Amino acid sequence: MDRGKYILYDRDGKVVLKAPIDDASISMAMVHYGNVAYRINRGFDINPQTGKMLNKKAMKLWGRKYAKGWEPKL
Repeated sequence: MDRGKYILYDRDGKVVLKAPIDDASISMAMVHYGNVAYRINRGFDINPQTGKMLNKKAMKLWGRKYAKGWEPKL
């Protein structure tokens, strides 16, 4: 993704957004959904409230297993 389409920096190095971050988030989710659909060779429904894919095969591709000690802490 070309970050320049979404983010600019002013002379002080502060981030100035060119587009709402919500738009970028939706755009990137659509890219991920498209990649997952391609990999499972079918379309699937998405919960419009949560963005969660409503397909078991698709959900298997949504996460990953991490080596012990490297799990992300949210």
